[in-house]
Amino acid sequence: DGKPIFAEEPNAENYILNGEPVKLMCKVTHAALITFFCNGEKVDKEKQMLFKSQIPIQGTMLEMLEAEMSVTRAEIDSYSYRSADGSPYSCECRAYYRLEEENDESFGFVESRDALIQVAYFDRDFQEHPRDQEATIGVSTVISCRPPMGVPAPTVTWV
Repeated sequence: DGKPIFAEEPNAENYILNGEPVKLMCKVTHAALITFFCNGEKVDKEKQMLFKSQIPIQGTMLEMLEAEMSVTRAEIDSYSYRSADGSPYSCECRAYYRLEEENDESFGFVESRDALIQVAYFDRDFQEHPRDQEATIGVSTVISCRPPMGVPAPTVTWV
């Protein structure tokens, strides 16, 4: 049947907001098994919810495998403490399939896109406040403003 096809991959950017865990999901067809890996390590089965369903496609039933897991603030903090290189916490979904040209039980796999997970925050103080300026009609004026630090990075919109 070929290599697995992702019907749904985890979001590329994920933020833990107000302490609420981030939920990662993936859905795959043409796979023998799916599982999550975070920071290069296989996630324990107990931490994942796995589902199998049948979906009708062009008069036949196609098997869909689904995996779901949550990442908590405590996991991010623990990883950040142990990470020597400061790399961000990331997960991906791996879908395994049987290699047809092999006689034994050999498997290959395809990976979803990386899902980066960060703790959202927003500093209270602007790095640079806009200042009153005098302007002349018909002449350009630049008003500077740098928002507070934050994740995701805040943007400034003038109204």
